[in-house]
Amino acid sequence: MSNNTNKRPYFSIIIATLNVERTLDKCLESIIQQTSISKIEILVKDGGSYDKTINILKAYDEYISHWESSPDTGVYDAWNKVLPRATGEWVLFLGADDSLFDNSIISNTFTILKEIDSSIDIAYGRVRLVSEANEKIAELGKNWNQTKKCIVEKMSMPHQGIFHRRSLFNKYGDFCTDYYISSDYEYLKRVGLARNVFYLDLIVSCMRVGGISSDPKYTFTRLNEIRHINKNYGEKFPGPLWLITFSNACFRQSLYLLVGKKYTNYILDQFRVIVGLPPVS
Repeated sequence: MSNNTNKRPYFSIIIATLNVERTLDKCLESIIQQTSISKIEILVKDGGSYDKTINILKAYDEYISHWESSPDTGVYDAWNKVLPRATGEWVLFLGADDSLFDNSIISNTFTILKEIDSSIDIAYGRVRLVSEANEKIAELGKNWNQTKKCIVEKMSMPHQGIFHRRSLFNKYGDFCTDYYISSDYEYLKRVGLARNVFYLDLIVSCMRVGGISSDPKYTFTRLNEIRHINKNYGEKFPGPLWLITFSNACFRQSLYLLVGKKYTNYILDQFRVIVGLPPVS
């Protein structure tokens, strides 16, 4: 365990890890290479890794404000365990296979956030979905006028692009650990998004395809969780956006059953190429 002390930062970046030796270096490097590194604290909750993850954390010890390794029940439980140690004005949650977009993203975000109204509790930007080879696949996240129409039905703000004002967690509590993938969505529904959101017109981070939130095999889990959350918040019937997403997932699953994963990915990639997008696999 590490507990380095510095002057109070403006941003707290929280990372949950478990056997992520393959990607953790890149994630941490994207943070410590920031031109405004002095405005950041890094907090890591490891779930008890048995690969080289702990060795990597020890190697970056001088840059990490706090890290600990102990069993947890998943990403949201891990976030909750280190949230009380966060001291920044704003909190950003990254996966170990995510990375900040470029070396100036924190500096650029700081310039914007220090000028916004104190009533703003959520600030978000876009997230670039990239392949294993770091090639751009898509950009996730749209301006608030578009996002607010979608978020009633599904998660339309990728969490790797969301800065949460730390005071929110004092007021609304921690992440619900009842959900495996969608507790970030439940939290936004709990907070309410009527007046306290600001859109950062920039790319905050990169998300590598294949993580839990982007892996097709978890699509139905995510959809079921979102539907359950929306029922709890008064949405008795699924909306058209949820139904479209569900239909697309069913189509993909049908292809898997008919031709297997390899050929399904090939077919879907050909559709992407036809419409001018790069292949995913």
